[in-house]
This record gives sequence, structure tokens and C-alpha cells, in this order.
Amino acid sequence: MEDRIKVELLTPLTGTFLPNEMEQEWEGEEYHELEEEQVLFDGADLIPYVSEIREKIAEYSRVGHEDDKTDNLMDYFDGSTAIKEKVVSAVPSVKESDGVLYGCTTLELKAYLEAEELSELCEYLTGQYSDGWGEGFEQQGIPVEGGELCVHFWRPMDFEFQQAKPEVPK
Repeated sequence: MEDRIKVELLTPLTGTFLPNEMEQEWEGEEYHELEEEQVLFDGADLIPYVSEIREKIAEYSRVGHEDDKTDNLMDYFDGSTAIKEKVVSAVPSVKESDGVLYGCTTLELKAYLEAEELSELCEYLTGQYSDGWGEGFEQQGIPVEGGELCVHFWRPMDFEFQQAKPEVPK
């Protein structure tokens, strides 16, 4: 097997916590949960739930696959041929860095991407996180102590990819 390059792209991660004891309001023939009861979390708030989030990502990424294969976002990429030739896989996960939990897209590359290629790939991944894989994942409630957590890999403002700092061996 040829040498592969591993690159981790980090993105802001947020969450919505829905407490079990949400106040409900009677409206017509249905109860409606009041949105004021939701608690918004940022990446630092999500750290205590990292194991539950990773478990849900693993479960969600296996849906529709045989033999424990997981989602590879490159399976759906229809952009530049040069990118398809260089990028073997783009796998969503989460990563903790400096006390904050980030969305992490792990790229496995045959060769480094040019700046324009990386820009095109990030544009594609943004679409996956806003309207594709990420939109489906955020609808997967994650049971946690005291309620349910919905994790968002995309947000409309301040969304950008950053390359993770290489890990220094200890």
C-alpha cells in the first residue's frame, strides 16, 4: 500500500440540548414543546458528551452500509477529477482541541491538494454539513443525562475549515 497523507479539517461544532422535563403548551389538539427550554451549546459545552457523540456518529455512519463500512463523503463528490484522484476518503468525526470539541473531517490523501483544490473540497464539505450528511446527523437525537442532544456540524455564521495542528508525540 502506498504512503497516505492524513489531514484533519476542524470546523465549529454546536449543539442543542433538550431537557427531559420540557414545558409543554396545549395548542388545539396537540402539545407543543416551548423552544425557550432548549439550551444552546458551543464546542466547549460539548466536551462532557464526547463519547456519546462519537458513538452516535459511528452508528449513523454505518446506516446503509454492509460489513461495518462507514460513510466516506468522497463517495458523493462530483467535482474536479484532480481532487477525486488525490482524496481517498473524507470521514466525519469529532476532535477535542484545547478544551473545545470540533467537527473533524479526516482526509486520507494520495497527494497534497493545491490551494484551489482544497477550497473546492471545503466548499463541497460545507454543502455536506449544511444540507447532506450533517443535516441528517443533526436530526439524530443523542440521549444524554437529563435529556437529548442534537449536534450541528454546520452553522450559518462563522463557519470555516481549519487544519488541525499536528499532534506532538509525548
